[in-house]
Amino acid sequence: MDKKEKNLYYFEEAPVSKAVANFAVPTMLTMLVGIAYNLVDMAFVGMIKDTAALAAVALAMPVFLITNGIGQVFGFGCGSYISRLLGKREYNRVKRVSSFAVYGTLIAGVAAIALGFIFINPILSILGTSEKTIEPTRQYFSIILAGGLASMLGFSLSMTIRAAGDAKAAMLGNSIGTATNIILDPIFIFVFGMGIRGAAIATVIGNTAALVFYLWHIVKKSAFLSFAVTDCKVDKAMFKEVFSIGLPLFFMKAVYVVGFIVQINAAASFGDMYVAILGLIFKVVAMPKQLCMGLCMGVQPLVGYSNTAGKFERMRETVRKTLFYATLLGVVFALVYFFAGGNILRLFINDAEIIAIGTPFLRIAVISFLAYGTMYMTSTLFQATGYAGPAFAVSLVQESVLIPMVLLGTVLLGVKGVAWALPAGDVTAMLIGLILQIAYRKKLYDGENHE
Repeated sequence: MDKKEKNLYYFEEAPVSKAVANFAVPTMLTMLVGIAYNLVDMAFVGMIKDTAALAAVALAMPVFLITNGIGQVFGFGCGSYISRLLGKREYNRVKRVSSFAVYGTLIAGVAAIALGFIFINPILSILGTSEKTIEPTRQYFSIILAGGLASMLGFSLSMTIRAAGDAKAAMLGNSIGTATNIILDPIFIFVFGMGIRGAAIATVIGNTAALVFYLWHIVKKSAFLSFAVTDCKVDKAMFKEVFSIGLPLFFMKAVYVVGFIVQINAAASFGDMYVAILGLIFKVVAMPKQLCMGLCMGVQPLVGYSNTAGKFERMRETVRKTLFYATLLGVVFALVYFFAGGNILRLFINDAEIIAIGTPFLRIAVISFLAYGTMYMTSTLFQATGYAGPAFAVSLVQESVLIPMVLLGTVLLGVKGVAWALPAGDVTAMLIGLILQIAYRKKLYDGENHE
């Protein structure tokens, strides 16, 4: 069985449970590796024993979100289109779309980095930096931004590789980048005495290592993909398909960044310690969030392929089983985090006051875990089938609820209102997702395709 036949076997012939495992498990492991990096990175920064440094990592998070958002425009946009093209057997067009993912990300990334440096001072002010946190945040932000192109391209390529059926290769590239990062973190932070700048440099080098692997894989191993300039032939139909999925995702990411900045600024009004706590909570809840997201995202190629190939019962079973597993995962993590929240925080920082204040914050955050399965499966389902509007609606509701809830919550509950805002947005998005799945049931599962 050659590479192409092996990939198509999981799309067409493998039992659904086996196919779901083939696509979802590597994606979940990819997320897990990324989580390990984030947690280890936070732990190393925490060892500096400087609240300002810990807060700076949290304050600089929007640069990660925006660079990932640019990668998502082309990664998810092209990836969704690629899996649907495979279902139609349009292999030459797949090469064109994958090449566009590379060069589109490259152009957009250079423009974003240039704008970031031009407006760095206003950005730092908007992020909510204080007199103590502005310089460490500037150091971390500048280095991450300068190396942002590797992050954007790596994210975009990992999505297109996964969409073509090579989920294990996407996982391996992420693992290489994360392992490089984790190894270099203590060397740059402590051995070279570079502190928070060392953490940022290790991140950039790790992202670059992952990017090199992805490029090598496409050239040597991929049965469908290309990044040759000669294959980058863009037409109106390609623009429509890619950006109808990709641009709404970027807009959602931008809205999320606004919501994040509102949360950080609200926390900062109570002191730098609360910024550090909020940043720590974001990192700690990343595991259940990213694992549920990875499980749902992992089956996107399978859902998209089944949809365009007319295998609607296979598609229905894929969605049903994935939703069950993701919801179960969220419930298990919610129970663990609720009862062991203080011990979990103690793994990353040895500060009694931060742990005492952070533990009830974490218990509030676990409410979101119960919504993750439905929320992420709904987005994946609509993205995979090319319905950008409903996918956009779910995430827009999630983020649009967040901002007023932060503002209202701080008035009514003080700093705890910041913590309650996130589950309020997630639960609302889950309910909207259920309504949309019911409304689009015939179009999704009965062959009444929108194309």
